[in-house]
Amino acid sequence: MGEFGAALFAAGDRVLTHCNAGALATGGYGTAVGVIQSSWAAGRLAMVWVDETRPRTSRSTSRPPS
Repeated sequence: MGEFGAALFAAGDRVLTHCNAGALATGGYGTAVGVIQSSWAAGRLAMVWVDETRPRTSRSTSRPPS
């Protein structure tokens, strides 16, 4: 998915990501983050803004109790 999505960006494009759609959401690079990583690696993106961050331990509090 990352390679296909990367083709949609032109050199010098900028992108903003809000949601964590990376490896925590799916396997490997993930969905939206996979497109961003592939685009960055191909030299297409000039800037990536990430406007949502969470503490490292937030995963442990968002899971149902076992």
